[in-house]
Amino acid sequence: MMRDLRAKVAIHDRKRSMRVDIVTARRCLEYFSGLSNTIALNGRLVDLLKGNFGYTRREPLGVIGAIGAWIYPIQGSVWKSTPALACGNSIIFKPAEDTPSTALKLAEIYLEAGLPPGCFNVVLGAAQTGQLHCQHKDIAEAT
Repeated sequence: MMRDLRAKVAIHDRKRSMRVDIVTARRCLEYFSGLSNTIALNGRLVDLLKGNFGYTRREPLGVIGAIGAWIYPIQGSVWKSTPALACGNSIIFKPAEDTPSTALKLAEIYLEAGLPPGCFNVVLGAAQTGQLHCQHKDIAEAT
């Protein structure tokens, strides 16, 4: 009887954490999708002294390498990918070994939503894969 009770509590806790995972991921997607329209990737003039000016220009970094954790897998993959994508970068995401299906599903969702192929990529593997992933010469930043 006690074992059954513990199992029910564990299932309830997992369902609750899954709801939190999905709700916070949705909020993150909404926030950064709105923010992407306000991030000016074009330049801006800044007045300096004596009639001089400076010009700032925001540019995407390129390829961002990201590694996800097993806890809150949807939330984690969205939190890492949406800021990078909103700023014009592409991302290679390595999910935790225990939760690869959530990242693969997110890749499908991004494609269905109209994200161009190759902007969000998933690589699967163990810890060594993550280490090599972050050290790759073509990864501009790692998160």
